[in-house]
Amino acid sequence: MRVVIIGVLVIVVVSVGAYLFAASLPAEVQASRTRTINAPVDRVFALVTNVADQPRWRQDVASVMVADDGRRWTEQTKQGLAISFEETGRVPLQRFEIAFSSPQGFTGVWVGEFAPTAQGQTEVTFTETIRTESPIGRLMQRIFAPPGAHIELYLRDLEAAAAA
Repeated sequence: MRVVIIGVLVIVVVSVGAYLFAASLPAEVQASRTRTINAPVDRVFALVTNVADQPRWRQDVASVMVADDGRRWTEQTKQGLAISFEETGRVPLQRFEIAFSSPQGFTGVWVGEFAPTAQGQTEVTFTETIRTESPIGRLMQRIFAPPGAHIELYLRDLEAAAAA
């Protein structure tokens, strides 16, 4: 009986400790990455802004359903996660902004900035700001999708698509 009580106490202490740690994490995190892509800015911008075609070159996206207005869409990831997006701003060949939300409890903003280089390449900077209200959701997000990890994957796929 004593072993059971100690086991239960350990589980309670670890659970409370994990929750308190998760609650101490900031609800909002931001990550930014810059890369030079060996393709002209018009090609890179077209790849990024043509969301309907992204399942062809993004390894993490199974499908995209675009609304009639062309400014809203839902991505279905290969892991089964549905994420809703809405274009919130666009400056042709310079900037693309979107807001996103998921039923899994996170929302955010993603901004892509594009600049041509003298060598005919494109310097891109992607900045992602993610907000997760739930403390447990924050902990899961940091473990399974740390800030910047999605941008790195996106950039690798974008580089490969731009080179094709």
